[in-house]
Amino acid sequence: MNIGVIGGGSIGLLLAAYLRKSQFNVNVYTRSKRQAAHLNEDGITLYKNNQTEVFTVHAKVMDELCDLSDDIVFVTVKQFHIKAICEQMECKSSIPRTMVFMQNGMGHLSLIKKLPIETLFIGIVEHGAMRLSDTEVRHTGAGTIKIGAVQGTGVWSHLWKSLNSEEFPVVVLNDWLAIMERKLVVNSCINPLTTIFRVPNGRLVSNLYFLNLMRSVYEETVKSLNLAGQEGLWAEVLLVCEKTGKNRSSMLRDIESGNQTEIEAILGYTLRKGKEQGFEMPITKFLFESIKGLEQEEREKIE
Repeated sequence: MNIGVIGGGSIGLLLAAYLRKSQFNVNVYTRSKRQAAHLNEDGITLYKNNQTEVFTVHAKVMDELCDLSDDIVFVTVKQFHIKAICEQMECKSSIPRTMVFMQNGMGHLSLIKKLPIETLFIGIVEHGAMRLSDTEVRHTGAGTIKIGAVQGTGVWSHLWKSLNSEEFPVVVLNDWLAIMERKLVVNSCINPLTTIFRVPNGRLVSNLYFLNLMRSVYEETVKSLNLAGQEGLWAEVLLVCEKTGKNRSSMLRDIESGNQTEIEAILGYTLRKGKEQGFEMPITKFLFESIKGLEQEEREKIE
């Protein structure tokens, strides 16, 4: 079986490494010729705890492909790149019949549902990962990959079973919308606060003042998504903070690197949902505008 991974960021490299570890043939599709060349020459180096493993992959530049002939393709780019990926798909002579989209937020759903593919999955990534170079990734926090079928089903149970392991669990759930909403709640609570305060995830639990703020964000978020009263959701937020306690959120790393964040897909989405229902979300709005402001500050430094 040939499996494609679009995106050579932290999640793309992490996923490609574990797919190779499960003995699949893996093609990594990158934005730059430089990264593709490095991956073809050096493979992917995976660091976890005190262990180091190297996996060979085939890498190609996404823009230079005429077609995507893999059996299944995982899309691991940031949410704000999805529109461009969908446009690129329209230019290919052939595209996969099955794709898995693994983005934070929910703003891209309307785009991916329009793709002319038979089977569409969403994947929720709860692992911590940090890209160290074009070819190196550190698995910083063990979590779970949750898979949900948006349309079609296909016969992919063998893939999920093969990829699933004690160090890289994969869980298939029936209610894909619930999966995404619960992940959105977690991201809304953790990512913006860690970014503003420049702290690792665990500090949101150990610092009482940060914890109180996070609870306020949680209350606004679940209300906007009509999830208030769902058992275990707040406990899930706390558990993610604790399990990834030493990790710096992807949004914080984006700001520190001068990159665009996924704030539009996360808090932008919940703010729109709240507005539709006619209630104010003052803390969420403050966080949204704060992150947008930080993006502008970092952008102006580069310019």
